[in-house]
Amino acid sequence: MDYEEKLVRSVKNPDGYLWWNDSSPLSYLHGIADDSYLKGTTEGFFTAAIIYHQLTEKILFLLIKYSDLFVQAKIYPKKTDTSYKDLDSFGKLVKRHATTVVFSKKSRIIKNAVELNVLRVQLVHTMPELITEDNINSVSRQIHDNFESIFQDWKDAMKWFYDQLDLLKSQAKWQKLFEKYSLS
Repeated sequence: MDYEEKLVRSVKNPDGYLWWNDSSPLSYLHGIADDSYLKGTTEGFFTAAIIYHQLTEKILFLLIKYSDLFVQAKIYPKKTDTSYKDLDSFGKLVKRHATTVVFSKKSRIIKNAVELNVLRVQLVHTMPELITEDNINSVSRQIHDNFESIFQDWKDAMKWFYDQLDLLKSQAKWQKLFEKYSLS
C-alpha cells in the first residue's frame, strides 16, 4: 500500500489503522488496575499505579499517532514522515507532544501525565524514602487521580480528532480520494 492509499484509508477509518490490533489487553489491564485500586491495600495501590502508568504511555502514543494523521491529512498532497521508533520511553513521548497539534485538553493531559510519571518514579525508585504505607498509599492515590483525569480528557481529545477528521473528510479532495479507493 503506497503513502496515498494508506493515508486515505487511515483518514476514512482512523481507528482501523491507528488503534491497536487488539485493544482487549488494555481494557483488561485497566480493569485489573481499577480492581486493584479498589482493594484499598498497599499492594493494590502499587499494582494500580504501575498499570495506570503503562496505560498513560499508550494514551500518549495514540494521541501522537492521531496528531500525525491530522497533520498528514491537512497538508496532503505534501508528504510528511512519521516515525515512532524513538518513542520508547515516557519522557520521549511527552517531549514529542511538544511538536504535535494543539488538541482538546492537550495541556491538561500532558500536565497530568508528567505528574503521574514523577509520582511513579517516586513510588518505584524512592519507595524506602516514603517510609510508611500511608505515604505509599497517598502517592498511589495521586497517581490514580491523575490517571482518571487523563482518561477523561483523552476521551475529549479523541472527540476533537474525530471532529477534525470529519471536517476534512467532507472536503471535495477527500471525497475524490475515497472514490478512487472505493471507500465512499
